[in-house]
Amino acid sequence: MKPNRILLMGIALALSQAVPQAWSQSRYEKSYDDLTEVPAKVFRMTGLEILDLHGNNITVLPPEIGRLADLVRISMEGNELTGLPPEIGELTALEELSLSNNRLESLPPEIGFLESLVELDLATNQLTGLPPEINDLAYLENLDLTINKITELPEDLSGLESLTKLSLAKNSLTEFPPAVLDLPSLEKLFLNFNDIRVLPAGIGGMSSPRDLFLAAANLYELPPEIGQLDSLEELNLYKNRLSRLPPEFGQMAGLKYLSLKSNQLSSLPPEFGQLKNLVRADLDSNQFATFPSALLGLPNLAVLRLHNNQLKKIPAQIGGLTALEILELQNNQLTALPPEIGRLTNLTTLYLENNRLTSLPPELGQLTNLQELKLTGNPLGSVPGWIREKLPRTTVTW
Repeated sequence: MKPNRILLMGIALALSQAVPQAWSQSRYEKSYDDLTEVPAKVFRMTGLEILDLHGNNITVLPPEIGRLADLVRISMEGNELTGLPPEIGELTALEELSLSNNRLESLPPEIGFLESLVELDLATNQLTGLPPEINDLAYLENLDLTINKITELPEDLSGLESLTKLSLAKNSLTEFPPAVLDLPSLEKLFLNFNDIRVLPAGIGGMSSPRDLFLAAANLYELPPEIGQLDSLEELNLYKNRLSRLPPEFGQMAGLKYLSLKSNQLSSLPPEFGQLKNLVRADLDSNQFATFPSALLGLPNLAVLRLHNNQLKKIPAQIGGLTALEILELQNNQLTALPPEIGRLTNLTTLYLENNRLTSLPPELGQLTNLQELKLTGNPLGSVPGWIREKLPRTTVTW
């Protein structure tokens, strides 16, 4: 007796509908869709490489995530995750894991099994620390821990041999993390808005830092060893309590961009003049009553900010800073400008508001590249006619 062909087809169809089917898909994206859980069908996909579920309300990453062995990138930022399952460690092909803006309080030790991980974004969570196994991520290049509650790091991070960028800004650190000193490839370090207070002498032994951000770290002094960071290009020390700089500061020969704004500096050491590659110096909101003479020999200085100080006079030697493009001197006590300011022919921006200027030197008319001149809040009277004549393309605020 021959089987009923129609009956067999019906049975096959019923089975296909009853048993979850797997299918191949390389990317699955469902962002800002008010999801509260990861769709079950995701775990039946084969060959899935990119999972993008950012901007939802997902509270749990289920253990089934470990089935997705081909995943290269997970984007789950902006959800409500409070933890990760141990099965996350089974994703050994994962290169990028974005979990910022969740509610993570801790990471499982299995995070150390992510042997291919290059990018790990954990910013804006509630982490208080990291598991020691984080040190096993030999290929990790970027670790973002901004805005957490981290009080300390594991003792050993030397295994993070590929890490070039580490952000620990806006955490709860009370000292410079010693383990950071042993990161062999670190180029960018962000420690802004922590209560660091003191930098260790060992900071001079860091092998390759290029950018160091220590704004609002409650620093009251710098160690002499900071001068050993001769590869440093950018140093941000905004809003600390520094009242002096060590002479060794001038040894950072590669320094190009420096922010010392909102400190308590009233002078600079003569050795500061050795920073011949300095392009930008932010020295505003300090206590300078005298123009720092160490600035006058910096041939590449293009941006100089000295506003919100107590300067009474600008020296004639300022005319030697011919690379200057932006000069900000507002909110000081200046009564006059030297004629030599006319030599700054590359100047595009000159801010002089809220000083005590009663006149302007005619040599200002030589600044033919000047785009913006601000003079409000000075007892100058009317705009001299020669300014309009010689600087017709300059926007003058009187």
